[in-house]
Amino acid sequence: MAYRVTPSELRKVIELPGETDQATEATLDSFIETANLLVNELLVDSGLSDDRKKLIEKYLAAHFFSLSTEQGGLVKEQVGDASRSYNMMTKNLGLNFTRFGQQVLVFDTTGKLGAAGSSRPPAMFQVV
Repeated sequence: MAYRVTPSELRKVIELPGETDQATEATLDSFIETANLLVNELLVDSGLSDDRKKLIEKYLAAHFFSLSTEQGGLVKEQVGDASRSYNMMTKNLGLNFTRFGQQVLVFDTTGKLGAAGSSRPPAMFQVV
């Protein structure tokens, strides 16, 4: 299966300058594979350009990487006395959960990925 994004392209998005390798190529491939599957299933006939689909695939893979390694994404970083804070997974925010997922929502003008990521249970009303 040919993916639109390579591990080295993904690495440029997810890693901060000066940091050592955070993930092996096989690990990055697994995130790319997942993103590729979603893009192929949801956006193949969307009318989006191949360049846009590649961009979506890259940031979607970064979103999955962030969920896996940063427990939801870095939300605060302090240089003096080194401190990092991560978004804790307390709600189902879908793609809004990470900075990468938020970018996917902007890139996907069809809204299909955002709709797929919002799995809210239906409301239930009871009349007494």
